[in-house]
Amino acid sequence: MAEQLSINYFVTTFSNGFIHPNLFKVTFTFETGYNKVSGDLKTLGMACKTAKIPGVTFTEGKYSVDGKFRKFASGADLDPAEFVFLVDNDRRVINLFDSWGAAIYNNQEGSFGFKEEYQCEITVEILDRSGKSIYEGTLHQAYPTVISSFEMSSENENQVMEYNITFNFDWVTTK
Repeated sequence: MAEQLSINYFVTTFSNGFIHPNLFKVTFTFETGYNKVSGDLKTLGMACKTAKIPGVTFTEGKYSVDGKFRKFASGADLDPAEFVFLVDNDRRVINLFDSWGAAIYNNQEGSFGFKEEYQCEITVEILDRSGKSIYEGTLHQAYPTVISSFEMSSENENQVMEYNITFNFDWVTTK
């Protein structure tokens, strides 16, 4: 037991190092033929400052055996995915999310689009220092549910504008 707690055991166990959260890549993929969102998806991935691979909350149920309560997992609630994008001077990021919002809801007609027209797959890859993907999470049938307002302030002189977007999705796969 003492050997398992030694520094040599620690160094040997974690010889490949640890994951760095600043090394990631985000890719947005729309199904061909259905997409009503216009814009440069490659630029959107490059402008992503932060990406959060969603967690899961397991809900519990209870049952009683001989007067004693037992708990069991009865459901799973997936957290929404949250992203922060840097806003460029050419407004590519703004224009893309304006287009995406219009594909979801037509403000002039007061009508909603079909999900197939605005859903996509969002893949977040965690990279090692050489740029190789070491973990990947893909959000399937994802679409924005919150397109945030812009925060502007005279105190933000040396900062870049950011756009906070929250996505919902039907399921997630990891590899």
